[in-house]
Amino acid sequence: MERRWIPADTGVPVWIPLLPLIAGMLFVGYLGVSSILDNYHLQTRGRPTEASVYTTHGSKGSTRVDAWFETADGHLVKARLKRFDFEDSEDEIRIEYDPLDPELAQQAGVGYNYLDGAFKLLLSGLSLWGIGFIIVASFTRRAE
Repeated sequence: MERRWIPADTGVPVWIPLLPLIAGMLFVGYLGVSSILDNYHLQTRGRPTEASVYTTHGSKGSTRVDAWFETADGHLVKARLKRFDFEDSEDEIRIEYDPLDPELAQQAGVGYNYLDGAFKLLLSGLSLWGIGFIIVASFTRRAE
């Protein structure tokens, strides 16, 4: 009798080559939870203010926006906007930021995107379930 999914000549357990994939899927799950929490914190604790657009960067069709603004307690903060929808020509925009983490900010009025985090969690969960199935199946013996 030999184990499934394991080449007979190596004897390497199936879960060892899957460790990088497992680590990657756990990281994707972490990113999903982080994205959901960021949106939740902005939605529940977000404070509106005016911000000056500092830089816009674009590469391969994506754009990144950095903005300077002053918090309610007078600190000057540079934040990378999480979500935005404006023309490049605007210098001043209205944003909302998390007072407990002022670098977490997005343009006011663009909504909250929970689908991104939910998709990452779903992808991570399904992948880890599939990896678990492969590992369990590798310990099942075939009848000869």
